[in-house]
Amino acid sequence: MKNKRMLIAIISLGLFAAISVSPLSALADRAIQLMMNGANVNGDFKPITIDGTTYVQLRPIAEELGATLTWDQDTNVVGILSSDNQSLAKQVKLLQQTILASTPEEAVQKYAEGVKTRNGAVQYAMLTPGLQDQKKSTFEEMSWVTGVSSPWVEKYTIDKGTQISEGQWKFKITYAYNTAKNESSTEEALVTVNKIKDYWYISSIE
Repeated sequence: MKNKRMLIAIISLGLFAAISVSPLSALADRAIQLMMNGANVNGDFKPITIDGTTYVQLRPIAEELGATLTWDQDTNVVGILSSDNQSLAKQVKLLQQTILASTPEEAVQKYAEGVKTRNGAVQYAMLTPGLQDQKKSTFEEMSWVTGVSSPWVEKYTIDKGTQISEGQWKFKITYAYNTAKNESSTEEALVTVNKIKDYWYISSIE
């Protein structure tokens, strides 16, 4: 019973991963050698054995590889973030902060300009976290370059907007397209803008 409670605690913390070993090696409880791309990684990676199953601690392995181990208790997800990805994530976050919108009009204008210039990163930065989650895979599939070379957005107009409630506005964006053959067309988009803390973000696009 004690071992079972210990096992539950270990798994719930997300700090260990189970591996398959022979009974003799499991009893030996010897340190495990870690190889990465054929090279030995120094570190004390001693396993533990509970009820015949051997577990290796993930945190020291991640740290030796220059990564950070995270644990999301709500979703039961263990994440490993490499140092390169951590640095890139910080850079992206700082860049996004430079284009935060202080007014609903500014949020719509920056988003529309991102559409015009086919800049998916700018469009993404102007979305609420929920809409970012929905749209991220689409932006990634397009390598963050939206639209097509022809027709292209030549210009756009934004109406004065309508206040739906405190902290929420709706705007209509009209995009004017053109082609190399000088064939023009228009397309409209209704966007809802919500205030989150001190800044404004687009929460829906119709």
